[in-house]
Amino acid sequence: MRARAFAFVLAGLGVTACSLFIDSSGFTSGDDPVPDAEVGLDGSPNVDGAGGVDASSDAPPIEDPDAKVDAPYVACPSYALLCDDFESGNLGKWSGLSIENAGTVSVTTSPVFRGTSALHVHRTPPDGSSGSFTEANVFKLLSPSLTTGMLVIRAHIRFAKMPAPETTILKMKTTPTDDDANLKLTSTGTLKIDTDTPGAGADKTSTAIPTANEWFCVEWQMTFGADGHQTLYLNGAKVIDVAEDTASTGAWNEVEVGFAETNIATEDDLFYDDVAIATQPLPCP
Repeated sequence: MRARAFAFVLAGLGVTACSLFIDSSGFTSGDDPVPDAEVGLDGSPNVDGAGGVDASSDAPPIEDPDAKVDAPYVACPSYALLCDDFESGNLGKWSGLSIENAGTVSVTTSPVFRGTSALHVHRTPPDGSSGSFTEANVFKLLSPSLTTGMLVIRAHIRFAKMPAPETTILKMKTTPTDDDANLKLTSTGTLKIDTDTPGAGADKTSTAIPTANEWFCVEWQMTFGADGHQTLYLNGAKVIDVAEDTASTGAWNEVEVGFAETNIATEDDLFYDDVAIATQPLPCP
């Protein structure tokens, strides 16, 4: 595991540190090199070019209707620890940004799943070396920390092209041991769960493949402990459902949304909307 270096920057400065704590007053995240309609963390418009990614909000069809959960979709249930549809135009609900080597995190007006805003995470590798890690995400520190029960993340996600060959798109972390669990897009386009705890087994890979340029919804449930469990839904269909030892001597207290610890020498973009975190299931529509 690599410890994250933290640096704090006053409001009004650009995002030049590896990590930055922010509050609801908002900070601008820097210019986004992708032609897109962006707004900074303070909500001010920053249109840097015409074009952008197709704004269609159609989700891919469910591959196995029999595996679909029965619970109704609620964008922000009352029991959620955090809900963000990014309609505020800033990232004030989150604890901070984590930027390493290169990347930007901003609020965009296109494409969106619902409403008028979504999260845009962009990575630009600092050089042509595949050994250079890049990280660009927004993170939430949970209080109190969790040692029992489950942690659930639901997010609507979209990418213009498949990030290659493999990248983390959602992460759960512990302190002080720095154990983690990662939801990844693989080189073949499938989803997999990679858990880094002392008793964790092999990676759990699904056969489901999200479609580029279409919004898809993931609900990732992780139950803690030696008799823990990993469950993943894609657009309401269960695609991973396995037992796993997720016990950690630390406590689970952080969620990251965006690129994390990737060593890919390519330029990529991820978009997120209607993100929710809870300790109970958060069904996709």
